[in-house]
Amino acid sequence: MDKKAWREQMLEVRDKIDKSQKQTKENKIREKLERLEIYQQAYTVLYYVSFKSEVDTHKLIKEALKENKVVAAPLVNKKSLLVKQISSFRQLKPGAMGILEPDKKRSSVKLKDLNVIIVPGVAFDKEHHRLGYGGGYYDRLLSKKEDFISISLAFEEQIIDKLPYNKYDQKVDFIVTDKRVL
Repeated sequence: MDKKAWREQMLEVRDKIDKSQKQTKENKIREKLERLEIYQQAYTVLYYVSFKSEVDTHKLIKEALKENKVVAAPLVNKKSLLVKQISSFRQLKPGAMGILEPDKKRSSVKLKDLNVIIVPGVAFDKEHHRLGYGGGYYDRLLSKKEDFISISLAFEEQIIDKLPYNKYDQKVDFIVTDKRVL
């Protein structure tokens, strides 16, 4: 299968996860992430802001703000992502594709200052390749590799043996699912 076919199939799989099951799975994913030492020690974190059937990040963002972490959220700017600091979840407003985004007037966070990036994805394989939504935004961001650690959150159903990928596709350092940390 090509990427487009995988994307369609895996979005369907993710969308079909039962709502009550989804919440239980998300709680397990959050607990596993919060137990990771690299996440606990992270001072500055860039979170994707979840939408539709993605693993929810809203609670993580609110919790990180309470813990006084420096929290950043992405803002789509043409073909790239700007990294903007937020101090309240209420500072996020619907933007590109209806996804909550910070205002472009918010302070930018330099990539070199990020400790962890929480990266979205449609599917992942056991070698840490990720299949995104096809825009390449996170691949371009991850290709500028600074000292940050990249972590994706996924339901176990999103993990497959082998994904198609090319030279532009960036791997993530860790994948946290409801069953394990890869």
